[in-house]
Amino acid sequence: MILLLITLVTALPTFYHTTDEINEKINSLVAKCPKLHKQSQGEDLYTISMRHQHKKLSLIIFGEHARELITVELAYHFLKDVCQHQRQLNFIMVVNMNPGSRRYVEQGHYCLRESVNGVDINRNYDINWKHNVNHREQTSSGDYPFSEPSSSLVRDLLKQNNVHTFMSIHSGTSAILLPYAYKRERAYDPSQKAKEAKKICKGCLLGGASEQLKYTADGASLDYAYDVAQVEESYTLEIYRLLDRYSYNEPETSYSEFVQNKHKAQITAKDMECFNFFNPDEHSEYREVLQRWSEIINILM
Repeated sequence: MILLLITLVTALPTFYHTTDEINEKINSLVAKCPKLHKQSQGEDLYTISMRHQHKKLSLIIFGEHARELITVELAYHFLKDVCQHQRQLNFIMVVNMNPGSRRYVEQGHYCLRESVNGVDINRNYDINWKHNVNHREQTSSGDYPFSEPSSSLVRDLLKQNNVHTFMSIHSGTSAILLPYAYKRERAYDPSQKAKEAKKICKGCLLGGASEQLKYTADGASLDYAYDVAQVEESYTLEIYRLLDRYSYNEPETSYSEFVQNKHKAQITAKDMECFNFFNPDEHSEYREVLQRWSEIINILM
């Protein structure tokens, strides 16, 4: 079937931010909020941290999958909220785990999930890792664990810090997910904090990742943080679900389509299908998602 070509590539919806805009705004926040600290990690990666000696440390990562633009938007919104309300928290945050691919998504490659190297970052951790090349579903593992700079950064942050709570932020459904992703088994029952968070997210799934999503995933950050780094609590938060998600399958995509057409001239109907599946396209819903999940992150920390 020939896909309808919709329009010349245009900017993102005006309420979204490009990677450069996010970086500029976060630099401004760090300049205004002395308790926020930015540290470059190379390869266009950086961390933002706030330390509080009397609170348990959280590590939060955003944007492992580039097409899930709303997750990086949440990182900025959360930091803005922390700054505006002068919150006293203890966290390390990786704002954008997949900056190279996100820049292409901003140009209209709205279906691109993997890194520019053709690796699903959330299959690249050394926990039940299995070599897999699947560019059709964009779940390729990489040639070896931690082949990606961002996954190796997360490994190092977990090793170097006494992290109590780990969170990986995604979109595509609405859920508060616990280990395990790689096997149909729940590592532990939801904590009271998780139950409180679910009250804010009515209709959210809550439980083991593979149990709730009905599929297994090897090499996921959720499981690595819990099983290998041995954090006390590990979560994958799925922050946005298209209204008819449970009766509507994820759009079929392919990394090879991106490779063959990196310099996109037009956005197709399929591109827009991907954008709308993973990201709210109305400003009111966008704001609601960011406010709700900022609150949930605060509860889970």
